Amino acid sequence: MVSKEEYPGLTPTLEQFSSYQFAYDHFNDRLFGGQLEHCHLGFSVRALSGVFFNARSWKGKGGKMLHDIALNPSFLSNPFPDVMALLVKGMGYQWQHDFGTPSPSKGYCNRELSDKLKSLGIQLTDTGEPGGRSTGKWLKHCIMPDSPFEQAVKDMPENYKMPWVSGAPQRIKAKVDKKVAYTCPECLNKVWGKAGLAIGCMCDLRKAVKWVPDHEDDEAA
Repeated sequence: MVSKEEYPGLTPTLEQFSSYQFAYDHFNDRLFGGQLEHCHLGFSVRALSGVFFNARSWKGKGGKMLHDIALNPSFLSNPFPDVMALLVKGMGYQWQHDFGTPSPSKGYCNRELSDKLKSLGIQLTDTGEPGGRSTGKWLKHCIMPDSPFEQAVKDMPENYKMPWVSGAPQRIKAKVDKKVAYTCPECLNKVWGKAGLAIGCMCDLRKAVKWVPDHEDDEAA
C-alpha cells in the first residue's frame, strides 16, 4: 500500500492515482464481490454528470482492452461520500456492461442500472431528492442511510482518499434548447423551432410571407 509515510518522495501524481486505485479496489471488494476487472481510471471534463464510462476504450500492447472510468476533476471538491458515489456509479456502468444489459444510449441510466445502484445504497434521482425520476441522463444521487455503500465509505482507510482536488463543487445542469412556436399568418399552420429562424410557407406561392414567432408561446410543451 503506497503512502507518503512509506515513500516520502512520492510525487503528487502517484499519490493521487494510487489512492484512486485503492478506492476502486475497496468498492469492488465491498460492493461488487470482486467481480469487476481492472479498468483504466482517470479524470475528464467530459464527465458532465460527474463520471464518464467508456467501454473497452483502452488497448494494451498485447491487445487487451480495458474499460475507462473518468471522474470530472471539478467535482472532487464536493463532500467525499458524494465523490465516491460518482466512482461507484461508474463502476455500476462497468458491472452492467459485463454482466447486464446496458442501454444503447451512452450515459443513460436504465432501470437495471438504477436498481443495482439502489441495492448498493445509491439512489438515482433527477431532482436530487428521494422519490424523483430514477432513469435517464444527467441524474443526481442520494446516499441511502445505513446502506452497504455508506458503511464501505466509513470503513475506508485515510490513504484511500484522493489527497488532491481541483476546482469548486459543481452543480449538474442539463442543456435545454428553448423552442419557439411560429405561425403562418395566411393559413395559420404552426411549427416549433429554435429562436431566430426565418421560416416561409408553401400555402400561397404568390406571396413571400415570413412567419413571426408567437411571443405568447415561449417554448414547446
